[in-house]
Parts: sequence; C-alpha cells; structure tokens
Amino acid sequence: MPLPIESLSRHALPEVAKLIERAHAADDPVLCLALSEEAVSLAEALGDEQSIAFAGRLRLYVLYRSGALQRVFELTDEVARVLQEKGFAQPTTETLRWGGLCAIELGCVGQAIAWATQAYDVSEINDDTAGRVLSFSLLGGCFDRIGDPWHGEVLLRKGLELARELGQSYPLMATLNNLCAVMIGKFYLLRDGAANDEAQQALRETEPMSRTVTQMARESGNILHAAVSIGNLGEILVHLGKLDEAQTLLDESFALGKKHGLSMVEARVGCSFAELALARGDFDETVRRVDAIRALPEPTRSHSTLLRAEYCVYKAERARGNFERALQAFEAVRTIESQHTTQQLKARSEAMVTRIEAHENERRGLERAYAVASAHASRASELERAAHEDELTGLANRRSLDARLPSIAQAAQLRGAALAVALVDVDHFKKINDDFGHGVGDLVLKQIATLLRNVVAGADLTARIGGEEFVLTFTGDAAAQIVPTMERLRMAVSDHLWRAIEPELRVTVSIGVARAPEYDAISLIEQADFAMYRAKRAGRNRLVTAGLRPTG
Repeated sequence: MPLPIESLSRHALPEVAKLIERAHAADDPVLCLALSEEAVSLAEALGDEQSIAFAGRLRLYVLYRSGALQRVFELTDEVARVLQEKGFAQPTTETLRWGGLCAIELGCVGQAIAWATQAYDVSEINDDTAGRVLSFSLLGGCFDRIGDPWHGEVLLRKGLELARELGQSYPLMATLNNLCAVMIGKFYLLRDGAANDEAQQALRETEPMSRTVTQMARESGNILHAAVSIGNLGEILVHLGKLDEAQTLLDESFALGKKHGLSMVEARVGCSFAELALARGDFDETVRRVDAIRALPEPTRSHSTLLRAEYCVYKAERARGNFERALQAFEAVRTIESQHTTQQLKARSEAMVTRIEAHENERRGLERAYAVASAHASRASELERAAHEDELTGLANRRSLDARLPSIAQAAQLRGAALAVALVDVDHFKKINDDFGHGVGDLVLKQIATLLRNVVAGADLTARIGGEEFVLTFTGDAAAQIVPTMERLRMAVSDHLWRAIEPELRVTVSIGVARAPEYDAISLIEQADFAMYRAKRAGRNRLVTAGLRPTG
C-alpha cells in the first residue's frame, strides 16, 4: 500500500477500523475484497461518512490492483469527495490517481485529465509536493495513451526532477515506473520500421531506470509496484535479447500477480512470455501463451496487450510457414490497431475539450495542472511550448537539444566549419536552494539564462538540460572564439549583483568546453561534461577545455 492503512484506519469508527486492518493484513485477494466490502457496509449502516470513505478507499485499491477498471472508475468520485471534505489530502490525491489510471485504460482520457487536475488542486492547497508529483505522473500517462509518448516522456521527466528534489521514495518509485512504461510504449510504437534504431535506443535508456525502480519496489514491500516493475524489466530484457534474466524476472512477476490476484499484471506478463518464446523460436509456446491471454476476462486485456499478443502470433505463424494463420493474426492486429486508433482520436478530442474548458475556468483543465506541477507558469501557452522549451528560463530544453544538435553537427561538417560545445553548471546550486529557498534558486536560473542571452554571442543553440545545467553550441568563427566567449560569461556570473536578490547570495559557474573535429554530437557532450567536472574538482568558478588545464 502507498499509505499504511493501519495509520489511516484510526480515523474510522473502531468497529470499521478492525475490518480495515484485517483486510489489509489478508494475503488472499478474495478475502481482502470481502472484508473491505463488509467494512463499507458496516460504515454505511453506522452512518459515519468518514468511515465510509476510508473503507471505500481500501475497497477501491483492492479493486484497482485486481483489474476491476470499470468499478474503480464508478466509485472514484464519491470516495475522493468525502476524503477531500474531511481534509485528507494525500489519500484524496492517491484515490484520484487510481481512478485516473483506470480511466486511461478504459479510454476515458478526458476524465483522467480532470482527475489529475483535481488532484493537483488538492495538493496545491495543502502544499503537498508528493501529490503534485503523482498527479503530474498521471498526466504523462494520459499523453502516452493518446499516442504521444514523446510528450508523456517530457512530462514524466519533469515530474522525476520534482520527485528527486522531494526525496520521498514512493513518488519517485511511482514516477520512475510510469516513465519506464511510457518508454516501453514508445518502443512498440517505433519498432519494425524506419525508426527501429530509435526504438531500441528507448529500451537501452530505460533499462537502468527499470532496474532502479525494481530494486526500490522490492525494498518498499508494495506488492503491486513490485509485480509491475519486475514485469516491466523482464519485458525490456526480452526485447534487448537478455532472455535468461528476462525469464527469471517474468516468472517472479507472474507468481506475484497470481498469488495476489493482480489480473492486469498476469495479462501483461503473459504477453511478455509469448514474446520470450518467440525470441527463442518456440512458436508452439508463443501461440499457447497468446491463447491464454485471449481467454482472460476482457477488462484485464487492454488494447496494447492484445496488440502485442496478436503480433506475436503473426510473427510465429509466419516464421513457420503457416501463412493463412499468419494472415488471420495480421488481420486481428489491424482490427485492434483500428480500434485503438479510434480510442486515441476520441481521447484526443476529450483532451482538447478539457483544454478549451481550462480557458473558461482557471481552476480546471490540463493547462493549469501542467503549469502548477512544472514551474508554476502562468498561462496555458506554456503547455504548447513545453515539448521544446524550458518553461522556467525560456531557453531550449533537453529534448530540443537532442533533436537539433545532430543536424547542427551535420551542417557544420558539410561546410567544413568548426564545431564546439560548452556545458555550464551552477556551483553549489543545492546549497543555494537549501540556504535561500527554491524561489531564490529559480531566480538564479532565470538570471543565468538572461546572462547567457546578453553576454554570449554567436551560439547556434542555448539549452537548459537539467536542474542547473546549460549547454551552448557554436559553429564557424563563433566556435573558434568559444573559450574567450565563455570566460566572459564566467566572469559576468561571478561579478553579477546577486546581493540584490539576497544579501549573502554568491553565485559562480563551472564550465566545460569541447571541440569535436569528428562532428560526433554525443561525444562532444560527453567531453564537455567531463571537462566541466574537472573544473569542479579544480575548485569551481573555472573553465576547462577538454584536454587542457583549468583557467579562472
């Protein structure tokens, strides 16, 4: 459980609290559901609304993890309403999140966005950063489900920054888990086409994150998160060709799902077993696994799971020359894709309606939720720019850098022009936040961005790529002058009138500079990053050129 039911049950009447605690302790999912239903009935008979809310919340969680999507969807509003009225912010936010995740699976993305927005509002009123992070994570899932995993990834990575700053394990674990799921979704969207290399890269980037969240989930004792994260890691390893380790992880995840009645986990992991069998060339086992998925109750088989399953059959039957069966499976794939596309179009329409409503009502809609969670931006126009622009500083963001730097390098190579990169990192930024507050930290980053615009001339691209990290790219004559240019920036930062913000505030930066005659964009960033860390080790407030000694 994300929140200990024992600690929450004390807010219910004693008779109801005993049933809640018994249900929480029950290993058998059927018994757990029966006890939670009994607790709700008793609370209703006693007429105590608060007891009804906490018993209902436990029932909702049991239904959620068992895959009863429609039932959770129907109960969410009432349980959340009472919890919110009674002033329980975190339980309200988590309840809305469960409802939102089920709404996504049911294709009701507009409702999921509305619940995420409501959760943001509750979190903001109660200054609950963990709640903001979890709701932000839900929004990322909404974008993934409407066919835009790239925007979902942007939202979740920003949520990940907030979660790491917060330092609480559960929001971090939930956000990492959702980010891994979105990256896996990107893989399936891109594979077997012109973008197959990008699909594989998405999995390679996701593997270390997935290993981290799997370890966190195991240590947390949260059965649902453990089963999901272990299954996700196994799924990733199947497609990366690490089949033996994948087998072990999938066995573990499936056993957890079976023991604790996690039907949705069983379906997804069953699909991964089919893909594992396909990778091993065991086509009979592939088809057997898919037949088992087809036999599962409909609510536990999402469009994405069915699509993966039928695709496995198509590949298996084609590989062993059963072209008629392969064609049948291919037609099933096309049918599911068509249904999924229709669902996505409907979801996008609902999302657009929600965004229009946001203009009508400042407290509602996607724009406000997004603005509150990211950097408290003031209006919905931030959402449109967020895919390529850092909302705090107005500079380009990491995604923009990743998209544009290869083409900048290629253009420089074609012209035979020089190419250089500078990586700027604010010294002791965490201490600035700790000593003066995050508001001052944000002001420092904005002032750094202003200095970058005013002092640095000739940059092709200026981007903020992390909390306190900035990257600048230069070509041609500007690249040849990168060292004196960045030295001017370093001195401008050091000499800036920071005491106008706080009397004791002092700010410096460490800068790494690199040139890549081979025009390798990735190598260039790595060299600049290494040079920047050499500047840190040399005492900070310095510039280091890759391969040379520090200056400053």
